Amino acid sequence: MRLWVMMTLAFCLVGAVPSQGAEVMRSSFPVRTDSHQCHDVRGAQVSSIRFDNLRDVAHAVIMNHTPYIVLNPTRLKTLPPKLQAFFYEHECAHHILGHNYNPTLSSEPEADCLAIKVGRDKGLFARADVLAFRPWIEPLRGSLRGHLPGRQRHRLMTLCYDDDEPDPLMAERMDVAAAAATRFRKAARRRASE
Repeated sequence: MRLWVMMTLAFCLVGAVPSQGAEVMRSSFPVRTDSHQCHDVRGAQVSSIRFDNLRDVAHAVIMNHTPYIVLNPTRLKTLPPKLQAFFYEHECAHHILGHNYNPTLSSEPEADCLAIKVGRDKGLFARADVLAFRPWIEPLRGSLRGHLPGRQRHRLMTLCYDDDEPDPLMAERMDVAAAAATRFRKAARRRASE
């Protein structure tokens, strides 16, 4: 399915008719009012694309070395705003952790956990908000790509919210991502000054 999404989006972005429903977003995130910037493991800014024909709420993709979060506004608007923000943070977490370059079976739970912790730390979610996600998360079946079944997924999200101790593997991947972002920014500044 990811290949179908990428091929359809590539077609839409290079001159397809507007009815295809893809639009590169200039604002960071269409369903939240606050400004949010997402950067990938290399430090590159992640753009958002609205794509009404996406079969899911959102996807993290890379096209032509450019990171995108593809959002289905039709599906998103059926969800509460804080759950919309969670799904955006989840896709941003895939970019932060470099999952598009090195996916594993733990990529989805890692992205869920990081999204919850980032949302908590930014003040986007209170614990009550995460508990309120339950009616939307628990019916989910899970996926072959590593999404946990809904009940397990919601339990993990709650545990991640309550966990103040950093996960050593997650902390290591975040350190690698931060170091890569710093190197990327320094190289970009060097190129700009030449």
